[in-house]
Formats: sequence, structure tokens, C-alpha cells
Amino acid sequence: RNENWWGQAPKLETIIFSVVSQAQMPSAFANAEIDSIRIADGDTYSQASSRSDSVIQKTNGVTWTHVTLNVTGDDNPLADVTVREAVARAINRDAVGQAVVGPLEAPVVPVDNFVFMPGQDGYEDSFAAGTDGPLEYDADAAGALLDEAGWELNGDVREKDGAQLTLSVTVPADTKSNSDRARQIQTDLNAVGFAVELETVPSDAYFDDYVDTGDFEMVTFSWQGTLFPQQSSANLFYPATSGQNYTGLDLDSELEELAGSMQTELDPEARMAASNKFSSIVAASFSVIPFYATPEIYGVSEGIVNYGASLFETIDWTTVGFKAA
Repeated sequence: RNENWWGQAPKLETIIFSVVSQAQMPSAFANAEIDSIRIADGDTYSQASSRSDSVIQKTNGVTWTHVTLNVTGDDNPLADVTVREAVARAINRDAVGQAVVGPLEAPVVPVDNFVFMPGQDGYEDSFAAGTDGPLEYDADAAGALLDEAGWELNGDVREKDGAQLTLSVTVPADTKSNSDRARQIQTDLNAVGFAVELETVPSDAYFDDYVDTGDFEMVTFSWQGTLFPQQSSANLFYPATSGQNYTGLDLDSELEELAGSMQTELDPEARMAASNKFSSIVAASFSVIPFYATPEIYGVSEGIVNYGASLFETIDWTTVGFKAA
């Protein structure tokens, strides 16, 4: 403890942080070498659940996964919004969620808003509001959209002006949840005439060398929802030069006024309306396809209190401790 700490006295005398590799963490928890573990995949869940003196804690999550499409570049089929919509409607989002969340024995909660998380005040289906209807899996509709865009099926792969409809998903190595999503994306898109390959890159270079630089065609990772969604979400899409607008799509003329209103408007109803209009415009661009809210799941040693799975809460280390026997 810090003797100069002026607040409430903490329950614990010391806290030890052990450095454990991601691959070894599940077995370390199962063998009671560490007291807690954050669980993100089925293998980890299975190992953590095998420990008899621990509890598994679950909540709906505040992170949401997605596939982001890079719309920039010469001869890029994703520059066409019709092709992007075909991608969105060809992907079975429920299957993507089940591939990752199913093994965690948690519900798949779809995300259809780019400002609010499911359950937050103001949440509504932005695809239903901004497009022809909810974003539902429909391979036939996806095929019709590709026909409309001039991509004709030739055998298993579609072609246009002598070029094949090829795409890639860039995946960080040794990240099972990411690769599980990418494989489902590949399966679904190939079924309607795309030729999708997975490009595996070093995990430590994934963002620095690929995502941040725009050196990708499709990537899938997660964004974090917050208590202040209108302040934190706009920069994912506005301005076009935002460092977090990985799509490269310029929607500034449509989003500028709404972005200002959702961040500065004092009337709660007007601010909410601007936020959902902003989200519906993003939805209609089909540049980011949201999947599911990632559940928060922790394995925690039995008897530890005030620590583990939560939503918009941060750990108050002064209250973490062991329950008296």
C-alpha cells in the first residue's frame, strides 16, 4: 500500500501482477497459478470452467465486433456501395457470432447502431431506418446486387471486364476469435461468387503496419462502447481524415452538421435524433458491417469480491478483496 494514499483504505495489502503469455494463461488459471482471467474464446472457457474453486462471471459486453471495408484504391470493387451492400447481405452475422460467442455459452447480441450499444438509451436499428430494411442474411439478395453491379458469375467466381471479384481479409496471427470471424466471412462471401483469401500477418504488426496504414481490403476487430457514446463514436467515421476512419470513405458533407449536433446539442431529444440520423447514414454506406456485442466473461477465484465481469464500470481496487470465510 502507498502510505500517502488519502482515500479509503484498501482491503488488500498487496496485488501481484503475473506476466503470462496469452497461450499459457488458460492453463495458468486452471492450475490456480493466477486468480483471474478474461475469457474470449471457447478453448479458454473450457479450461477455466474446469477449475473447481472458481466462478465464471458473464455480462453483456460493451465492445462490438465488425468487418471494416477499405473503399480506397484503383479498381477496388469495394468502392461501389452496391458491392459493399452485397458483402453485408452475404455474411451470416448470426453464424459469425455463434462461431465466436457460441462456445462461450453466451447469447449472440447483434449490433445495428454505430453510436449506441444494445440496451443504451437511444439505441435503434440504423439499417432499418437508413436502408431498405434490417440487415438480414440473404445470399440471393447479395447475388442480385452483384448482378446489378455488373459482376457476372463465371463458374464459382464472379467477373467484370475480365477481372475476378477477389478480396482478402487481413488477420492477426494467434488470435482465434479474429480468425474464426474471418473464416466465416470467407465462407459466406465465396458462396455468392467472391474469391476471398485470408492473409495472416504478425499480431504485433497488425495495427501499426496494416490497419493504421490502410494496407488491407477487409479487417475485423472490435470497437469499445462507452458511457458517452455521442462523444466517442463520431470520429470512427467523421471527419474523413480521422485517424480512426479506416474505411477511407468521405461522408463529411452528410455527417458534419449531425456530428456537431450529437456532441453539442443541449436538448436530449434533438441530440438523440441527430445521433441516430448520423448512425443511419453510416449504415447506408455499408462501409463497416457490425456483428455482435462481445460478452464480458471472467474466470475468478472463488471468494474474490468486487472484481470481474462488468459493463461500464472500472475496477475500484480499494474495494477488491477476499470474502471472509
